[in-house]
Amino acid sequence: MDEVGAELRQQHPESFRKIKVSCRNGEEKVFFAFTKVVRLKRYGRKRLVIVHEQEDLTDAPRFLLTDALHWESGRVIQTWSYRWLPRSFMRRAKQVCGLESSGARRKRSHATSA
Repeated sequence: MDEVGAELRQQHPESFRKIKVSCRNGEEKVFFAFTKVVRLKRYGRKRLVIVHEQEDLTDAPRFLLTDALHWESGRVIQTWSYRWLPRSFMRRAKQVCGLESSGARRKRSHATSA
C-alpha cells in the first residue's frame, strides 16, 4: 500500500488536497489528503484516505479505510482523530501500569472459562 502512496506523492502531489479538520478538544488541524473508493478482494468497496500532516508530503502517510463510502476525507480524518486517544491510552496503560497482568483481569478470565 505504501508504494501506491509513494507513487502518488511523486507523480501527482496535486492529488493531495489541503483539509482543515476540527479534531478532539476543538483543535483545528491541517491535513493533506487523497481519497478514493477502492475495491478490495476480501472486503469489497471501501473508502481509502491517505493522510499527510506536512504540506511537502515527506512525513509518513496514514492509510485510513472506512465502509462509509459517502464520507468526505475530512470526516474520516475527524473520526479517526477521536478514536486515536482511547487507543493510545489503552496501549500506554497496558505498557506502563501493567493492566494486562492485573488481578481483576485474571479473575474475569477465570470466571468466563468456568
